[in-house]
Amino acid sequence: MSFPLPPPLSFRTPDVARGQARCGIQKRDWIPAFTGMTEKEIRMTENTMEENKKQNIEETKPEPPKSETDLLKEQIAKLEKEKDEYLNGWKRAKADYINLQKDELKRMEEIMKFANADIIKDLLLVLDSFELSMLATKDPEARKGIEIIYSQLEKILNKQGLEKIKALGEKFDPALHEAMLQEESDKESGTILEEMVKGWKLNGKVIRPTKVKIAR
Repeated sequence: MSFPLPPPLSFRTPDVARGQARCGIQKRDWIPAFTGMTEKEIRMTENTMEENKKQNIEETKPEPPKSETDLLKEQIAKLEKEKDEYLNGWKRAKADYINLQKDELKRMEEIMKFANADIIKDLLLVLDSFELSMLATKDPEARKGIEIIYSQLEKILNKQGLEKIKALGEKFDPALHEAMLQEESDKESGTILEEMVKGWKLNGKVIRPTKVKIAR
């Protein structure tokens, strides 16, 4: 005895399914006609569904509780990480502090270099006076005494970082020289012809430029 297959695109009700089962109609007898699928495609679909079902079962399985050893290992790893973070932070702070000390020491050294700049500037006026006295003195003995005092004072100031600026015959440099006069000359333009007032540096810094006469 045979029964007609259900029409395409219709779904079997539970009653129909039970009736077909009682009459010996298997799923594979009506699925191809119902879906238009081949036997191979049906098997592949069933296998895929079965695999998905197994995978879902595996994914929903609860994770086994961790042992005390595993928990202890996790705690140790966490503490090791925190220790490294604290240690690196301490190293950075120490390096910053050392750099700060170096910067502060350098700043203090700069202050000490020029702390006596004002006093030395005043003493330069004394040197100028000695030079004028040497030019004006006619007595050789008196002139010699002035030169000795001048030389001693200059050496003392040199120990404090004072040095004379070269000028005569040099090319005019506005950072080192101050032009007071210009005159025609066979020298190259800008050449210093005469040093009118000596210039000085203190620890490499100009504290008084040289006053000069230059070639036009």
